[in-house]
Amino acid sequence: MEKSKNLNYKCFLYIIHEFQRAKDKTISADNIKILEKCKQSSRNIKTLFSKMEDEKFIEKVDKNIKVGRSNKVEYRLIEDAITTINEMENVLKEYSSLFSLSERGNEISTIIKNNYFCDIQFDNEVWIKDIKAIGLESVNNNWWVLYIHESKLEYSLINNIIDIEIKEKKFEEKSVEKYKEFQINKFQNEFSLYGVEQREAVLLAEPSISKYFDENMEILMKSHKFKNKEKDGSIKITVKYTQAKEVLPLIKQWLPYLTILEPEELKDELKKDLIDMFEKLN
Repeated sequence: MEKSKNLNYKCFLYIIHEFQRAKDKTISADNIKILEKCKQSSRNIKTLFSKMEDEKFIEKVDKNIKVGRSNKVEYRLIEDAITTINEMENVLKEYSSLFSLSERGNEISTIIKNNYFCDIQFDNEVWIKDIKAIGLESVNNNWWVLYIHESKLEYSLINNIIDIEIKEKKFEEKSVEKYKEFQINKFQNEFSLYGVEQREAVLLAEPSISKYFDENMEILMKSHKFKNKEKDGSIKITVKYTQAKEVLPLIKQWLPYLTILEPEELKDELKKDLIDMFEKLN
């Protein structure tokens, strides 16, 4: 029971988040089911942890386990968590290559873990001083570093970095909490805007491509959610975005079989882009 009490819940959620970052790779339906089970178990663990400070509860769980009363809710929560963690280990081993980083990426990862200030030289040969690197994100098989410079959140491809100088001084975790929250929950690609309220788009995938948007298929964007399946086999999904450029590349990949149902302003942005494209072709 002590092992369960000392489980690092935040680390467990982080592993789930890392697994989700493989969204731009092909993941089997079976492993998506495991991921969904992981999410449910993380909620179960949170429920369990919320009761952990109650010593009577702990004594009751210990007693139930000793007498083998597996029908108890508390026991099932722990049992489910342990089973899921084991399943996750197997899945993460299978997809370990998805999270591999270059030597430069590993250097940045170390800087992020230790909250070091650093100076970075980009491919335009300009040095940016006193950067707070806060995270790494994989988007379309490219690694991006998210960093704070002069109180502004910026992004850069790792491949655009020429050199890094690590400073001895560190910054406080509290100073970047709001930016890290954005990274985890709202950063989807280089067009994601910090501090801008997200809007929601409803998209319709026609029957000919609907299998790629089904409930058990890979996550296309961090905000992508399955909505429902229509009688004709088409599927509705929702995605959130801060500006049109954040979501339009995804939609264009599937034209003309993926259409925008709402909002109207996103339809207008797509029409404008297509008109510009056809004018350039003529």
